Order: sequence, then C-alpha cells, then structure tokens
Amino acid sequence: MSVKKGWHFALSGAGRGSGFNHPGIDHFKKESSLWREVEQNVGDNIDESINKPARIIYKLQEYDSSLFGLDENFKNTLKNAYKRFLELSDKEDGKIFYKNALNLIDKDKVTVFKMRDFNTTGLEGNPYSPGSSFYRLLVAEGSSSFSGRGGGSHGHGQNAPYARSNFRSVFYYSYVEDEIEGTGHKDLFAGKAILNEWKDNNNKRRQSVGYYGNLDEELINLHDQVPPLFGTEIPKSLRRTAGQTGTDILILSSNIGHQWKNSAIINSLNHFFAAIDRGLLEVGIPDGRSIKYLNKSNIDDYVEEKRSLVWNYLKALREPLNGKPFEREIEHLGTVKLYISLHDEGNKKIVLMRRPRMKIKEYDKPTLSNYSGVLIVDDEHGNENMRLLEDPEHRKLERFREVDNFGEDAHIISDLEKFIDDTLNDLRSEQATQNFTLPLLGELFPDPQASVNPGD
Repeated sequence: MSVKKGWHFALSGAGRGSGFNHPGIDHFKKESSLWREVEQNVGDNIDESINKPARIIYKLQEYDSSLFGLDENFKNTLKNAYKRFLELSDKEDGKIFYKNALNLIDKDKVTVFKMRDFNTTGLEGNPYSPGSSFYRLLVAEGSSSFSGRGGGSHGHGQNAPYARSNFRSVFYYSYVEDEIEGTGHKDLFAGKAILNEWKDNNNKRRQSVGYYGNLDEELINLHDQVPPLFGTEIPKSLRRTAGQTGTDILILSSNIGHQWKNSAIINSLNHFFAAIDRGLLEVGIPDGRSIKYLNKSNIDDYVEEKRSLVWNYLKALREPLNGKPFEREIEHLGTVKLYISLHDEGNKKIVLMRRPRMKIKEYDKPTLSNYSGVLIVDDEHGNENMRLLEDPEHRKLERFREVDNFGEDAHIISDLEKFIDDTLNDLRSEQATQNFTLPLLGELFPDPQASVNPGD
C-alpha cells in the first residue's frame, strides 16, 4: 500500500501568527555556527557502549527535487507565504529570500548539504514522545535535554541548519540498528520548513512551520503531528545499510560557502580540538572520491597546515606543569581541572571547555609570560549546571542566567575565574622566588674551582 507523502502546514485557527524573522535562525546566520552546533550534537550523542569516536562526514550532493516534495504544492506555499510576508513587512531580507526560493523551486535537481554522523545513538526514541530526540529536534522548538555527554542548554542551535538553506527547509534521516522505539522500524525520514504564516486558497491562516511526512489524516489526528516516513516508505537513495546507526541532516538548496571544507576544518579545530585529540570525535571531508578524516592521529598535521593557535592548548593538555592538572572543587560544578603549560611563545590565555570537550570561551590572562592553559568542567552534574550559564551560542557565561538558575548568592562564574587567577598568581610567585634565590646562592656558595690558579 502506497503512502501519501507531502508537506503539511497546520491551520493557525485563532492562535498567534509568525513573521519571517525567526530568532533561532537569525541568531545562527554565521557559517561557523553550523559546524559548532552540529558537532556539539554529534559529541553529545556518541554511543559510549562501543568505545569508538563519534564521526561526522560533510558532503555536498545533488538529488532529484521530487525526493523532498519540492513540487507545485510547495511552490504555491512559497508564493502564498511571500504574499503574506509583503502584507506583514517591508524588510528586504524576506523579499530576497522568497524571490530566490521561487527562482530555484522549478529545478529538477536540488543541491543538498549532507551532514552524516556515525557511532552515535541516532534518533532512537519514540518520535511521538515529547521526551524523544526526534520530538525535541523537530516538533518542540526551543526544547533541550541533559541526556548524553553534554547537550544544548537552550535548544536554539537546532535552527542553525535552516540559515544555510535557500528554502529554509531541512530533512532528517536516522537509522537505529536496534529499532526506533515504538515503531517496529529501524529508520525514519522527515522534513521541516520554517517560513512565515500564510493564507491558503480558502483564506485560512496557516502556521509558519510545516512538516514533510505521511499525510494520512487519521495518523495525523492520532498523533497530533505529521508522522515521519519509515522503512520502505523512505526513498532508497537516502537510506543506510544495516549496522550504520546514526543521523543524517540534509540542508535543501544549500547556500554554504565555496570554502566550506576549509571552514569546517578550521572551526572543528578551534572548538573541538580537545575532543578530537581525546579520540572522541572524527571529522570527515571529501577528498576526491574518498573521505579524509581529521582525527586523533593527524590533528597535529592539520594544526600546522592551518597555522591554528590551538597548538598552545594541546600542549597544555599533553604536557601540563608537574605532569597533572591543578584541581579545585567549585560549588555546582564539582572538581574542575586546570592544565597549565609553560612554553616559549605561549599565548597567555586559558580556554574554558566542558563536555563533550567543546570550547566555551577564552580568558586573556597576561599574569605570566609564555604559558597556555585549559580549564575543563567534566563532572557530569557540573556539566549540566554550567551549560545553564551559557548564551545560546555557547560562547560566554552570563551572570543573569546564573542568578535565574542558582540565585543571587551564586558565584560560579567568579569562582572559575578566581581559580585561574589564584593558580597563575601562585606560579608567578614561585617564578619570582626562583629568579631571586638562585643568583644569591651563587654569591653565598661560589664555585670552589673558580679560586684555583690554572697554573698550579
């Protein structure tokens, strides 16, 4: 029995409307946000039971447009959404988007930027359950979870791929060898588009977000959402073979930059060097007909090739002073570890990281010369708490979030910086003592050979 596939934008009824500008998409317009958010999600969902690094492969491919429902119905939706946009706004960004999308919609082929992860858990939960990864990723916008090694603290990063689509449309495919909970199937496929509210041919207002999947009305009413496609309902060219558990994110009509390969490598190094060096993450980039991986065995080669300054931090992790990190118990974070390396040309900075060994921010601390450091929050409970302090892009810690989540008396952020300052000041004092003491010792205990007459 064939399944009716297509796009469904639910009626808005008397509910609130939505304009074109979307905070989640607008916030992640920079291409660097894509690599950061996607690789964080991959690291968060590593399958720890198989003792292999999570792997992500980036690839640009062409597919038949029909595989993604880019047909007359979707074209009419774009037209109606554009018409409604002109009634709601006069901003140029929306006009540019819709004119470009309508110029591209009639093409038989569509360029897809594909991000495939392996050695992860995949979207294993029941897709109709509010607690599942599928539901949080596609349906419940802005939701997040503390499951996995780390995780997004706000759930906004899931919108980063939409900023890279000329249709603001993204598809998700996932394969789970042990079957997707509650479905009896091993793989699923679904799409999501984020436009603005619009009116259909019956002058009924439709929601800005639409879903691609099974259009069986009974199933839609039963689950209160558009069911994804399962198993043989999925186009064969998009399915994985047995044993390849993981998820594919497919960005339709990608506007990714021409230098995306270089951008992916540089951003992976900058933000996930510690995860790669620890053997937790591998990043695959096409090289002719094969895939070349950035991994633990060759990260130094890439660091040298890209002249990346993360060599400073790798040195701190690999060759810390005294052979081990400094440690301090910090309330709400548990045991925090600070790796310091004293070396020529050190950048005099400390980088803050948390699970899955991703960079959050840098502290510029010229207390010492020629040093570099890495501060890691790796306590499971502490990791959950620290991400509550982060902005949506995971680039800084914010005091108002600390107050909202832990109260006015909380001082987690200042305690982290105090740990850094105390450690650096102690090391500076030690250096000063050594520099002062050694010359005096030379005066007090002169070399006995120096007084011997060479001619004797």
